[in-house]
Amino acid sequence: MGLEFLSNKTELGRARNSPESYAVLDDLENKGIYQDKDIEIKTLDGEIVSLKSFQGKIVILSFWATWCEPCVEEFPSFLKLMDAFPDKVVVIAISQDYEAKDVREFVEAFNGYRPNLILALDEDKNLGRIFKVDRLPEGFVFDSEGKLKKKIIGIQDWASPSALEYFKIL
Repeated sequence: MGLEFLSNKTELGRARNSPESYAVLDDLENKGIYQDKDIEIKTLDGEIVSLKSFQGKIVILSFWATWCEPCVEEFPSFLKLMDAFPDKVVVIAISQDYEAKDVREFVEAFNGYRPNLILALDEDKNLGRIFKVDRLPEGFVFDSEGKLKKKIIGIQDWASPSALEYFKIL
């Protein structure tokens, strides 16, 4: 099912993306997500969260949509991952849907609300452009210092034994 979790962090991303995205990946690997300027994300509830506020935690930026079949299939494994590491892992789920109502209904259907799940709606696709996202689902895993460790394109079992071991070590 999908990619082997311990595959190289960016080779797959580089194989499928434009040269412009290489620079983004290189910056995220070398400087990290907490680099020069802070990225702020508007949550589904209208709050503004700063990515810098998650320093010290593993952060997963997940670009997805409720209408994306692989995203729907992947979501339960995110819940298991968040439950396994409630104080260590934060998932920022950045929806490419058009309406917040769709995202809320989706998460409620899975009984998915968690303290370490941040829901955002990328209405203008601005965040998708910043991270050069071109297909769904697409995930970025950052260590506690904010350095990019993996970019995963496509469905992933975030709660597989190898994934759970990876997050335990990370």
